[in-house]
Amino acid sequence: MDSLHLDIDEPHWHNNDMWRTDELDMDDVEDISHSVSSLQLEPLVYRSIEIDLDDVEDVVNQEHMNDDEPPALQDFRVLDLSVTDIADAGLSFLAAFSHIQSLNLFSTKITDNGLEHVAKMVGLIELDMCGTEVSDVGLSWLKPLDKLEVLKVCGNKRITDDGASWLMEALSTLTSLELRATSVTSECAQLVADTLAFRASLAMR
Repeated sequence: MDSLHLDIDEPHWHNNDMWRTDELDMDDVEDISHSVSSLQLEPLVYRSIEIDLDDVEDVVNQEHMNDDEPPALQDFRVLDLSVTDIADAGLSFLAAFSHIQSLNLFSTKITDNGLEHVAKMVGLIELDMCGTEVSDVGLSWLKPLDKLEVLKVCGNKRITDDGASWLMEALSTLTSLELRATSVTSECAQLVADTLAFRASLAMR
């Protein structure tokens, strides 16, 4: 799957694993929009490392973009916010990106409260919440994600057998659940693995 890499200091396009923006402002967003349109390339991955949330909100509210301009950020299917300082309140913009299929929140400051915003991303197929502060209680916010297939919660010590069992009951679409370094017991982890294997066998029939 082709994607783009953008070097803000010396702009040029080439194939890479993702579209990386170390420091992105609205002028850059507009330049990217027009460049993608003129090259007729589809931006597939959007990585935010040090992005100002005010800039993201501008795009969501279309203060700098109108219907005649390229959709740019609205075309992305992968949003990677991993290893950033983003916290619960910073996720409020996610409701406008319900088309996103993969969200990476690895090693962020997200807690149970932030999952209220994640729950609005009803198109999610893959969600990575490893290394966050999410607990069993917050997992209930994920109920609306009826397309979710892959969920990663490794390293969250407040996720126990109760949370893992609830996930398997509430999210029948799950085909992969990563529970390493949580408080889930080996017995429960094995039950999860057996259930996922059974679902996989049904899907092959």
